Amino acid sequence: MRLAVNLSLFLSAIFWLIAPGNCGAAEAPFVLHYELGGEETIDVRRGRLRWLKFTDAHHPTEARAATLNATNAAWLRHWLETYHLFSLASDYPATNARPEVGGGTLAVRVGEQQKFITWEPDCDCLELTAAIRDLKSFASSLVSTSATEKSAPETASMLREVLKPAKKVPFKEVVQSTTQHRVLDFEPLNAEHARLRDLIRAAAAAAGRQAIADGVFAARANEAGNHMEPFVKRALRELKLDARTPVNASGDAQITGYPDLEISGPVPCYLELKTYNAATANTTQRTFYYSPSSHPKITRDALHLLLAFEMKKIERAGKMAFVPAHWKLITLQNLAVDLKFEFNQSNRSMYGAEAASAVMAEGTVTE
Repeated sequence: MRLAVNLSLFLSAIFWLIAPGNCGAAEAPFVLHYELGGEETIDVRRGRLRWLKFTDAHHPTEARAATLNATNAAWLRHWLETYHLFSLASDYPATNARPEVGGGTLAVRVGEQQKFITWEPDCDCLELTAAIRDLKSFASSLVSTSATEKSAPETASMLREVLKPAKKVPFKEVVQSTTQHRVLDFEPLNAEHARLRDLIRAAAAAAGRQAIADGVFAARANEAGNHMEPFVKRALRELKLDARTPVNASGDAQITGYPDLEISGPVPCYLELKTYNAATANTTQRTFYYSPSSHPKITRDALHLLLAFEMKKIERAGKMAFVPAHWKLITLQNLAVDLKFEFNQSNRSMYGAEAASAVMAEGTVTE
């Protein structure tokens, strides 16, 4: 049984080919309509190629287009000549007639020359099969290249928009968006909240006294923060608070990144530790950082507090040391943060194995 072609689409293609304005060499030196069983079409008209795929006869699931340049147009003319399309028969029945989807149509016009070809599944024409295969490969390559070229300005535009610095973003919203957990408000009239505040206050005083006694040896005041953590953690535990290094969403204890400590209990609390120099306390120097992670350290709704120690430099046993002079316990519930993007790369990609193709020259330094 001969497979019926989609006459409505094919006849519309023929009308399109012979319609006024489509035959002039200046306007349409090359016109083509290819259709495969209502599944896909390739149209070439007025220097544009359009490629469509369908789930049914009326609704394309994928549509792409590209502009032909001189090289593309030359390829199409060469394609016509290579496969002698104007010399082929106009109708190709199937070798074993089966009523299955897969037949197609091809309508081509160049100047006054035109050709209409129909075929059924398993048609006995290797040259036509090869021609359609090359046409589809050409169309696929052309629309893919066009999409890639188009993506460059789109990517640049997107980056310009995304990379605009954001100012005064509520930290609450940042945490909830990146971890799906809330920053709880400290409630002074809540007895459990007040008790936790008083215990952290006592721990801050105790940690400060111990740090003065031992001294904190670091190159700079802001580096002394890491040295203060053991003092604070020990003082919190002595006051029977369950303080630990936060366990991230993967179940691993993680030292780096925000926050520094997690306090479990009736009121969950995350505690960040900082040190600062009184001389720079009123400058715009950045001091608080938060980076989203696929394995965040924030795994529950909790209070978010920050304990900061003002450090002063002294001489201790012939060495320069830092000791705390003042402390502040701060709630982060109303903190507003700025967003600044950073592009970075690793040593491996810059200097190691992944950089091999980019190295222009190298050598060993000898005496």
